[in-house]
Amino acid sequence: PGAWVESIQVTKGAGRVSSGYESMSGQINTELIKPADDIPFYLNLYGSQDARFELNTHINEKVSDKWSTSLFLHGNMRTNKNDMNDDGFLDNPIGNQINVMNRWQYVDAEKGWISFLTARYMKDDKQIGQLSFDPDTDRLTTNAWGGEINTEKFDGSVKLGYVFPDIPYRSFGWQNTFNYHAQNSYFGLNQYDITQRSFYSNLIYNTIISNTMNKISLGLNFNYDDYDETVFNQMNANFDRSDYSTGVFGEY
Repeated sequence: PGAWVESIQVTKGAGRVSSGYESMSGQINTELIKPADDIPFYLNLYGSQDARFELNTHINEKVSDKWSTSLFLHGNMRTNKNDMNDDGFLDNPIGNQINVMNRWQYVDAEKGWISFLTARYMKDDKQIGQLSFDPDTDRLTTNAWGGEINTEKFDGSVKLGYVFPDIPYRSFGWQNTFNYHAQNSYFGLNQYDITQRSFYSNLIYNTIISNTMNKISLGLNFNYDDYDETVFNQMNANFDRSDYSTGVFGEY
């Protein structure tokens, strides 16, 4: 949700090696609002004539001198079947989504420690197809063409950083992220189901050589993806697989 985003960074072409080998072809990074910098309460309501409604809110609390937390909530729904061009098909999917995230931030500037803990849950249900399509009676039939996309997602991350108090140009960071994504869907007579489990870990050390004009980064990372993927059509197929990569990197 846009109300959760603090900034977006775009890299064209090869980026820093510390971002992983996938950054060779460009990269987009989304920076979320930090609990320590957030306002105590935010509320945004939206509605349009095509019956799309949206709510965005986040509540921020400074628990102590070092701990801050934010609770983010996003919900949206579209209830009306719109067909402005009279072609018999929905102009936009109808459905609803709920998105909840909790972030914790720890900052100890005196000792040089900073960390972020984030957990998020999202459930999204959508319906597409003809205006006359009714999932209760027309699902996987030729009565009317339509489909549903039901998605459920959970992800969590832990980021830990340390800056040497007496040597501010020397630091290390450790990032760990876990994602669970499950989608059950069908499009006409074709079904597509997938469950993906991903884990990413990145450890990086930054320092200088002789002076601040000569910066060096060293580290290692690990990436793992596990897929349970099935397509049901005229030729049923299963594409279950696991991909992983690990390596070390250095950048001067």
